[in-house]
Amino acid sequence: MEYYRQNYSPSERWPEPQGSIGVFVICADSEEKAERPMRSRDLWTLRQRRGITAPVPTFEEAEAYSYEPRDLAMIDYNRQRCVWGTPDRVKAALDELGARYGVDEFVLLTICAEFEDRLRSYELVADAFGLAPAAEAAAAT
Repeated sequence: MEYYRQNYSPSERWPEPQGSIGVFVICADSEEKAERPMRSRDLWTLRQRRGITAPVPTFEEAEAYSYEPRDLAMIDYNRQRCVWGTPDRVKAALDELGARYGVDEFVLLTICAEFEDRLRSYELVADAFGLAPAAEAAAAT
């Protein structure tokens, strides 16, 4: 981000640099509820790194999987690049990332086996940041 800002070429439409970063996020009503889709994502990521393109596994598949020590090490590494937990925890982590990198926006990606978990995650993050749904925001203007 610093390199981008230092080398930014202003234009009429964009006189100042606008920083954005992508973040893997899973937000849930409790830490335990956030851990379930994270475990599915853990196994999905392991498979992706091995060239296995398949749907995101269910929590039950992830729990039944026989992980080797190298798998667990990869999961620990991959989780360093993710934000998950309750709305307060997720908001605090995103606020910290935003301050660290000086970004103006986040692009959030929530990968879950269950659509309802994904939708709830986005709803909780939006609520944590005080964001209104697009239709509500448009009606308010």
